[in-house]
Amino acid sequence: MISIHLRFVVVLSIIAFSSSHVCAQDEARWQQDKRHIDSLLTALKTPPTSYEMPQTRPINFAFRFETTHGNILDLFKHTLTIDLVIDPDTTIPFSLSSSELDQIYHAMRDINLFNYPRLWHDNDIHSRTFSQSKYVIRIDSLTRTTTIESAYGQSKKDTCRYIMRLNDLVWKIIKSYPSYKALPEPRGGYL
Repeated sequence: MISIHLRFVVVLSIIAFSSSHVCAQDEARWQQDKRHIDSLLTALKTPPTSYEMPQTRPINFAFRFETTHGNILDLFKHTLTIDLVIDPDTTIPFSLSSSELDQIYHAMRDINLFNYPRLWHDNDIHSRTFSQSKYVIRIDSLTRTTTIESAYGQSKKDTCRYIMRLNDLVWKIIKSYPSYKALPEPRGGYL
């Protein structure tokens, strides 16, 4: 795997080469080079297809966890948004302790969440109780978004069970905080 620093040097070299030749080439050629550079930059921002999460949690590890009904734990912004159903959503400042981040990071690492496809869909969904979990994960300079769709609590697939355990862990931690307990109870519900 090419290191991030080497990738950066390669991109800078391509940009410098293309820029130095812009005067000598026509506009169409420059546009073609620019599209090529843009695609390379996009590829460099995309995590490798197989990435091993480091053993220890990187200092800049952060994630966003979103549920079907719009509950969002966003550790990029340090907020928690709770869907109160009939009442407006409520957003509060929210951060996790280092040990809680470690616990969640290791749970993600154990199930190799960073390598899940962008959309993982349980093809065996035959239930009306449908669940969707979305994770945006940042590790070092890489960011990965994964959405998992499954039959809540009914799937026999390991992937669904792993995600449900991870979701339960995140919710257990959230619900232990006094700031969460102080939120008003949702009025109404979803079918």
